[in-house]
Amino acid sequence: MAVIAAMTAQNTLGVSAVAEVSPHFVAQQLDAVLIDIPPDATKTGMLLTADVIDVRCSESKTVRHNKPGSGSVMVSTSARRC
Repeated sequence: MAVIAAMTAQNTLGVSAVAEVSPHFVAQQLDAVLIDIPPDATKTGMLLTADVIDVRCSESKTVRHNKPGSGSVMVSTSARRC
């Protein structure tokens, strides 16, 4: 199961655009996924805004599992800014 928290237009040469997903919709996705199948573990990718990070942190407080993870990237290897 997955939740889309940000979208990118990219290929092997780099990222050409980034689009925000609203925090409200991220929360709705999380609710839908977590109600269906409780996770054994979670992993984050790109969390584009502080509001989306807040949604993720709130989820972490309500869902208990023993394997949280993070895969966040601060700056792409191509260093391209969108």
